[in-house]
Amino acid sequence: MYSNIDAKPTIVYDPKILTKIKEMITEGFEKLKTLLKSKSKSDFEIYYELDKNFNNIALKLEKYEILHEELDYFLLTSDKILYIVYKNCENNSFGHYEFALDLFDFFIDIWNAKLDLLNNFSTSEIEKHEKLKEEFDKKYFEFNKKFHTAIYEPSDSYCEKEIYKIMKSMRK
Repeated sequence: MYSNIDAKPTIVYDPKILTKIKEMITEGFEKLKTLLKSKSKSDFEIYYELDKNFNNIALKLEKYEILHEELDYFLLTSDKILYIVYKNCENNSFGHYEFALDLFDFFIDIWNAKLDLLNNFSTSEIEKHEKLKEEFDKKYFEFNKKFHTAIYEPSDSYCEKEIYKIMKSMRK
């Protein structure tokens, strides 16, 4: 698979950009925790700030082909987080903040795994990362299942097929 692993890797990335993205991720996580602490207050301003922050992170991740898997996971998890935050802004008794924080922790684990790979690029790190990706896939499947069975409230105005079409068009 990686025949030239001992040679200097040809991975091109900017550590300053990765640091900036990590700062943005941390900032988003802190905003989410702040919202959790003040959950008695319906504040769409926090939702819009978080949405803007998430969009900025996605735009940064999108620029680097090497981060495409992390972008996919980020989009999948951030959509669910924003859904929970929005529903709580509408009705502060909606809850599920812990699930949103778990999703964010999950993405941070994915991010840190990629940074470890990039900082210590070797055969053993590649193998370790491949195993972690399998675990992440399984874990995301469980998160997704829980989200759609226990949290998500479908809209009466759209059928399921229409919602999938809308979501698919938003990812392009």
